Amino acid sequence: MWGYGGYGSMWWMIVVQVLIAAVVIAGVAFAVIALARRTDPVASAGPGSPCTILEGRLARGEIDEQEFQRRSSLLMKP
Repeated sequence: MWGYGGYGSMWWMIVVQVLIAAVVIAGVAFAVIALARRTDPVASAGPGSPCTILEGRLARGEIDEQEFQRRSSLLMKP
């Protein structure tokens, strides 16, 4: 059983292979999470007040002036 073809004193190779597999799986998971956060529009919006974000949307043409005025008035209400 411990002769030719058995694992014998090579048990440490199995441990190394399991560790390498764990590192590879963790690396792939980290990459997927990093890419998901990078492409998330909410996470990539960055810091800013609601008025600043609204002004940016107006400047990019995502909303028109009437929508800007309506949302601005909603933001200014107490």
